[in-house]
Amino acid sequence: MLSTKDKIYQSALELFASQGIQATSTAQISKKAGVASGTLFVHFKSQQELIEKYESDYKIYNRPEFRRVERIAFQDSATAQRTLTSLKAQDVSFDTILEERGLTKNDVNLGLVSEEALSDNIGSSVFALPLFEVSEVIESDLGPALYRTVEIISSTTRSFEDVREELEESVLIDKSKRLIINKKDLYEDLLVGGASLEDLVKETEFELKSVSFHSSFDHQLKDSVLISEAEKLKSDDYPTLFDLNDGSIAAMRLDEILPSYLPKLDNIRDRVLKEWELFTLKAHLKELADEIIKKTIPNSDWNYLDAKTPKIVVLNRLGTNPDSSFQLTNAAFNTNENTLGYIDNGDTGVIFEVTKVNLPNLNSNEAKIFVEQLNKQTKIEFENDIFIYFVEALQNKLGFKLDRAALNSIHQQF
Repeated sequence: MLSTKDKIYQSALELFASQGIQATSTAQISKKAGVASGTLFVHFKSQQELIEKYESDYKIYNRPEFRRVERIAFQDSATAQRTLTSLKAQDVSFDTILEERGLTKNDVNLGLVSEEALSDNIGSSVFALPLFEVSEVIESDLGPALYRTVEIISSTTRSFEDVREELEESVLIDKSKRLIINKKDLYEDLLVGGASLEDLVKETEFELKSVSFHSSFDHQLKDSVLISEAEKLKSDDYPTLFDLNDGSIAAMRLDEILPSYLPKLDNIRDRVLKEWELFTLKAHLKELADEIIKKTIPNSDWNYLDAKTPKIVVLNRLGTNPDSSFQLTNAAFNTNENTLGYIDNGDTGVIFEVTKVNLPNLNSNEAKIFVEQLNKQTKIEFENDIFIYFVEALQNKLGFKLDRAALNSIHQQF
């Protein structure tokens, strides 16, 4: 009889195999294991683990105030002071000064910055300014300068208790990823030993699904790695494990290549209409997004959004990102700093801007898990390469060739 902890492990692995790690909630694991939600965390977390997770992800849950700041620099303090006097007397405006000096908004825009990103004397002064009020003359790296704030995004603070449930779920996912890593060798050994996908399902937590796939037509595969593997699949390929974007693993087999045919319109009319409407909507969204991106200067104030404030999120490549979809996170990490991008999210679209790229924290739990997984994967690939080179050397030396299809057939009989 399985212990409660083993039931939870078993249920988690089955759900991860069938729907992926990111799509699996702790509530689903609890329900499948037949235990109360709190029981998960009795078995899989400690207070110290949660505290360490909170500290490593502190910047995700706690964001300082950000301000969009503009700066005009002058050759000398006297000129800067005269300009400030004129501004205070309302003889000129900040924008008029820009025009007179042949400057654009982009020339004076410092982007969204935190107080910490500015030097002490500048940061404290700028972050004490009311919106659109000009600062006193401040010495900067370009000389005497005047600053003003054109946008304020308030800080967010989420205490340990506020995010405790998210932390518990994140810690559980980290442990689940480790469990998958530890069991991956067993799964690999089964496949290398000739186990079919059906055998793998019988002996492990994997779930077998059959899908129809065409690279240029609507299909059931959503993960980009699954799609890539399906496109490369050949009829004589034997199933091997590969990692999915969400941390889970999968294996594939090509069962049949179906001949092309033209279905009757009456049989697919509703589907064609629905897909045409979606195609048209996506095209219009992309066209609108392209127009917006063209007129948007990186690190600008996005003032054409009609008082809609852009959402600022801090993303972690290896950890959980509760404020962002996987698709957006993946796109952001493939976009350069100070660059805008767009993602198609079904019947909606998202325009995003990468404003800053931070150096990774190699001591975080996520980084340690990633390094551990990378080392194991590298070892497996290295062993496979050595085996391939060995077989090729034998073939060249002895003058024979291995029939891959025949080998696969023999594997499937054992």
